Formats: sequence, C-alpha cells, structure tokens
Amino acid sequence: MKLHNTPEIAKLNGYMEAMSCCLDGCNYVVRFSAKGIQLEDNELESQTLDELAIRENLQEVIPGSELQSLMQLAYPRTHPHLATMCECHHGLTWLTTRVNTFIARINPSDGFKNVDKHKKQNLTIGFWRNVNACIDYQNSRFFQYNPAFGVDDELWDFIIWGFTFLIVNEQQRRCLLIHGAASD
Repeated sequence: MKLHNTPEIAKLNGYMEAMSCCLDGCNYVVRFSAKGIQLEDNELESQTLDELAIRENLQEVIPGSELQSLMQLAYPRTHPHLATMCECHHGLTWLTTRVNTFIARINPSDGFKNVDKHKKQNLTIGFWRNVNACIDYQNSRFFQYNPAFGVDDELWDFIIWGFTFLIVNEQQRRCLLIHGAASD
C-alpha cells in the first residue's frame, strides 16, 4: 500500500480547506483532511475487512497489522493499536448523514459570516462531488476510526466534534480517509 496523491485528492483537500474557512467561527476552528491510499494485490482483503463487520455500535481494537499500517501510513502520529474501528453497517446513508449533520451543526457567530442552511447544503454537495472524484464511495465499505481516549493521537484533535472515516473500494483497490474536526 502507498499514499495515493492524485490531483483529485489535492482538489478535495483544497475544497475542504475553503469549506473550513467558510465555517470557522470566532471561537472555534474547523479542519478537514483527506488521504488516499492505493492498495496492491493481496492487501487489505475482504477477510481483513470482515473482521470489522461486527454488530452495529460495537467497537473492537483494530484487528490486524494491515489496517494499523494503513492508518499510520496516512496519519503517522496516530496510535491505531490502541484505537477502535467498526464498520458502518448502514453504509452510504449513515456516512453521508453523519458528515452532513456535523457540517449542519456549524454556526459561525462572528457577525461577518452568514452561512445559512442553503449555503451549507451547497457545501456538502460540493464535498461529496469531490469525494466521488477520488473514490467511487457509493460502491464502497465504510469504517469509523475512533482514537483511544487520552492518547496523543493526531486524529483526536477536536473538542466540539470530530470524525475519521475510512472508505474502502475493493474493486478500485483504493481507500480514502476523511477526517474532520472542530476545536476552540
């Protein structure tokens, strides 16, 4: 597996940076990032992913060194051996609802920005359009990464809310990690 730095991922990161600027408030900062990973043959096979296909809301320590290596490749200052990960059984609907809900909660209160509901909807439409340019997320599996509490993990960089999702498309042999956070 190797980092997959394509123009599409650069465009997604640029879009998310601009989206962050639109959503930042006077007392908090919003950050997003995306990392692509290209899988080689025999890497991250279905059986490894199936180890995470457990009951909804039940989380287990990330199994197997392959998934841990994937997380560390994308985010070197993580501690995936201490983190938990679970498959999002409701798939696409759950993932998009979760991300869209986080974005909808943001309410810049600095008096200079007016990000109404319509603008936020446009931001999310553009976000998913850019994600789709990176990976066929509509035909993928989705996993939520949860850093261990109290551990210095770069993905535990939020105070208000945060998320890290791993999108895996086995046919394309690629993964996309998307991370978002809001902190003061």
